[in-house]
This record gives sequence, C-alpha cells and structure tokens, in this order.
Amino acid sequence: LQSFGSISIAAVAVSEEQGQISMGRDRSNAGHSDVVRDSERARKEQTTPTAASAASESALASGPVVYSRVPAAPLDDIALEHVKKLGRHLDDICLMKVDVEGASALPAFRSAKRLLASPRLQAVSFEYVPSDPGHTSELLHILSANGFRIFGNNGGSSFGPLEEREYRASEFESLTERLRQEGPLGTTLVAWRSAAEAKRERNGN
Repeated sequence: LQSFGSISIAAVAVSEEQGQISMGRDRSNAGHSDVVRDSERARKEQTTPTAASAASESALASGPVVYSRVPAAPLDDIALEHVKKLGRHLDDICLMKVDVEGASALPAFRSAKRLLASPRLQAVSFEYVPSDPGHTSELLHILSANGFRIFGNNGGSSFGPLEEREYRASEFESLTERLRQEGPLGTTLVAWRSAAEAKRERNGN
C-alpha cells in the first residue's frame, strides 16, 4: 500500500456511539459477517437446526460464526481522525462508498451527520438490501434530508435492472418493499447532489 499515499485504514467498526460491539465473522463467507447486539448473539448461539426456520437453517449451514468484541466509533469520528492523519480536512471528502452488512447500515448513516452535511460530499454509493434489518427506508430519508437525490442503476439487482432514474421520497417505501420481496440480494443505489444543492442544504435554504 506504500504507493497509495492517500489511504488510511481504520480497524474499527461503525456504531452510533463510541465503545465496543460484538462482531460475528462467518468463517466460510466473510461477506456474511456482521455486527450484532449481545442479545441477538445469545439468541443465535442458542438456536438449533430443529428449532430454526428455513432461513435460519440455511444460515447455520453456511458455516460456524466466530464472535469477538471489537472497538466501535461513529463514522464522523472515524473520518475526522483519518483525514487528519492524511493532512486533509473533512470537507475534502467528495465521495462516500458504503457496503456494510445487516444491522450495520443504519448506524453508519445515523453517525455521519457531519459527513453528510459537508458541502464537498456530492455522491454516496451504497448497497441497499431491505431484507437485512439495517436497510430500511429511514436510510433513504436521511440522505434525502441532506439534499441528496436517490438514483437506481441499470444492473445491480437480482431480479433485473431497476430503472436508471431518480426515485423521489414518495417512492422510497414502495422501492424498499420491492427489494425486500426479492430476499437477500438487493441492489446498489447512488445518492447524488450538486455542490450548489449541498450549500443550500447546509444554509437551510
């Protein structure tokens, strides 16, 4: 990584509060790893195949999950710490890519108030899988409230491409339900705003 001087890696999970959280790592598929509440961890560890639903049986069959406590911090705090390490400022960030599993998604956006309010941030690309507990229409509304417009892409879903157009706030619920019905495979959406829109939003106009 020495040739990439503008990269700073944060070995920390994203959460709404500073502290520690449990992370479940699926040893057979790293893409299934997720942060979990302690109560949810206990429930999962006590689940047996005979008592599990069909979905739970499938998850259990995918391989053992190893739990560990990991440090956690709000996304704003993580970003602020690492832009300082790079000798830059929070307002230098113009693109945010979010690809997190399960319940991690909503805390990531809730804890990014300063990032989302930054006038230089013009695009947010994010995975949206409403069958996961953290992928709800609240996520779309958070972006909309910060002046972002939500766009579908033409090839990122399991059931055929979404229309490559803007999805307005009045469509967020139907879009979420449509994707939820498709199960664990969602799509990648893009939130975009111009620099002028970001400035107007920041000034409350």
